[in-house]
Order: sequence, then C-alpha cells, then structure tokens
Amino acid sequence: MKWVVVALGVTLATPGTARADQADDLVIAGQQLATAGKLDDAIAAFRAADSIRPSALHDCLIGLAQLRAGRLDAAELGFAACRRRATAKDPVPAWLPPEERRLADQRAAPQPQPTRRSRGPTILLASGAGLAVAGAAIHLAIVRPARNNLAAAATGADYDDRYGRYHAARIATIGLYALGGVAAAIGLVTYHRSNGATVVGARAVDGGGLVTLEWRR
Repeated sequence: MKWVVVALGVTLATPGTARADQADDLVIAGQQLATAGKLDDAIAAFRAADSIRPSALHDCLIGLAQLRAGRLDAAELGFAACRRRATAKDPVPAWLPPEERRLADQRAAPQPQPTRRSRGPTILLASGAGLAVAGAAIHLAIVRPARNNLAAAATGADYDDRYGRYHAARIATIGLYALGGVAAAIGLVTYHRSNGATVVGARAVDGGGLVTLEWRR
C-alpha cells in the first residue's frame, strides 16, 4: 500500500473540531514520515493522534508501519487492535485485508537458517597437530639417541646393526611429520576456503618434506 495523505474538509473552529484537526494533522504527518522511511517517528505520530482522538485507523496505521519495518509480531498486534476497535462509524480501512495477507505471506516464507560450520576442519587440524607431536616425541626419544649411538659405533658391524634402528625410527618420524602437515594443510584449506583463494604447495627438503600454504584475498 502507498501512504496516502488524508484530505480534510473545512470545519468550524470549535474546541472539539480543533482537537480533531490536530489528530488529523498528526496522521498526515505520520504518513509523510512513513513515506520518508522514518517509520518509528511515524508510529509515534499515529500514537499521538490516537491519544487526542481514539480511532481504529490509528492502530491500522501503526500496524502497517510495523510491517514495513519488518516487525511482524508488532504488525499483527496493530492490525488485531484495529479490527477489535473498529465500529460501523469507525471501520477498518479498505487496504487492511491485503496488508494482512502480506503479513501472512511474510510469516509463511521460510526463514534463513544460520550456516553451521563443519567440524571436519577442526578435526583435521587437531589430527595434524597430534601427528606432529607424535613425530616430535619419536624424534627426541628414539631418533636422536639412535643417531648418537650410530656416530659412536666402533666397528662396521656395530654401525650396520645400529643403523637399522636409526633408519626405521627416522622413516617413522618423517612419515608422522608429513602426515601431520598434510592433515593440517587440508584442515586449513577447508577452514579458509570461503575467505579467499588458497594455494597449497609441497617440496622435498633434506631429510623430509615441506608443505606450504598461501592465502590470496
């Protein structure tokens, strides 16, 4: 519905008609405020008009302004009060039924549901961190002592015997670091995929591998 300024007739300047004119002026001012998008000011004007001269129309106008503001519950209360107060001498406006249908349609429209973030990235990040910690633990507890023992070998046979233990622990450590890096990289990519382009790279380095991530916003 378009806001329409009510046309007023000329009346005698008695105290009663003066108050009625004041109420009508407030209604017109409220409609103009609503047209300008100042809906809360419009509602205040309609309520002021109703305090001067009670009318079902004022509740309808308040309900309409609330509807335009997107406050559906308040709009429903305004329309209900309008119908409750309406009489043969103070009927509801002709535009009320279409606006009530508009209100019902807006209530029936599906409301957007908040997007729930998947737990997958968090699980991958936690798994990557756990694998990296496990790799560090093996590195400190097994690989480093095995390397020191290997360096202290007195004979070739002793060296060969110690090398097997060192080599197996070293492979396990590199594998854990690599798996942890890959899991963390996938988790980060998944987590940040909506924030910009992510570039993942990998290259071999001495004694292992390196996973790199780059975000481009």
